[in-house]
Amino acid sequence: MTTTAPVRDEVASGDDFVDAPHEDTGPRAPTWLYLVLSAGLVFMVAPFVWMLLSSIKPKGEITQSPPTWLPANPTWENYSTLFSKLDLTTYFMNSLIVAVAVTLGNLVFCSMLGYALAKLDFAGRRLLFAIVLGTLMIPGVVTFVPMFVLASNLHLTNSLLGM
Repeated sequence: MTTTAPVRDEVASGDDFVDAPHEDTGPRAPTWLYLVLSAGLVFMVAPFVWMLLSSIKPKGEITQSPPTWLPANPTWENYSTLFSKLDLTTYFMNSLIVAVAVTLGNLVFCSMLGYALAKLDFAGRRLLFAIVLGTLMIPGVVTFVPMFVLASNLHLTNSLLGM
């Protein structure tokens, strides 16, 4: 036997909701948690603020000891040097090409490998999975020197293909 709640036939007007009590959405986080998270936010954002403020300082002011947060003599000379003397567009395009190529490569090959390891049953699947996990545990810095030697031997240094 099932029971159902009675159906209300009247339509609620907008005035019915004015005096309705506020519904509790659940337990609130304690104040100390907000303080800890705010301190963490300041800790994480501080280097970016330091970088932006240092970008408008003259060189002598950047290297002075003790350092200061706010620039005494703000200057835009660093930005004019950046855009006039350096080939920023080439650097940006190189970074964009490498980032797009790496992202597309990861999407294609990691998706295929993940599908094969998750859905297909084949000989050596567990060994291949162990090898993949093992290579993920190796820090990328460890491979810098061997990869540079390999790129040098293949004459691929200073090229996008070497990246």
